[in-house]
Amino acid sequence: STNGTAAASSNSVTEGQSVTLTATPMNGYRFVNWTKGGEVVSTDNPFTFVPTASGDYVANFEKILETYTINASVNGTNGTATTSSNSVTEGQSVTLTATPNDGYRFVNWTKGTEVVSSANPYTFVPTASGEYMANFEVIPVVTPQYTISVASSDNGFGSVAVLEFGTSVSGTVDAGTTL
Repeated sequence: STNGTAAASSNSVTEGQSVTLTATPMNGYRFVNWTKGGEVVSTDNPFTFVPTASGDYVANFEKILETYTINASVNGTNGTATTSSNSVTEGQSVTLTATPNDGYRFVNWTKGTEVVSSANPYTFVPTASGEYMANFEVIPVVTPQYTISVASSDNGFGSVAVLEFGTSVSGTVDAGTTL
């Protein structure tokens, strides 16, 4: 196997003698089992046995999958941030969700100083552990402004009433005055 090496204590033994097989995985891999003709014969390493026939034994290895720690936090106190899992195995996805407080809206996710997404929720496959920060901003309050023209047919004076969010405002103004 290209993910490790295998060695036998002897390549030729007399009937009744034992042989020891030793598997050495490469960095990032671990030994799984020994097979002969595709059949698992042992999960021991080293594996000592008395052969009953000639045969080719194969050491099988598997990649050790990394486990990443994923944390979600909030820049300030303007909302909450959660992760679908704090511990993610290499190749698995994780979802970050940001919930803004009243009066705020979600802007983006950052890792360190780098903006990584403006999606919410944000689903991705991590390649390293990390702290992801949800950033929020105040929702601007837009104050409506009105332009009102007043005209009068007598004496240049008139009365105007403005209804704003259910509040009645009225007064006397000169013709051509902007409120």
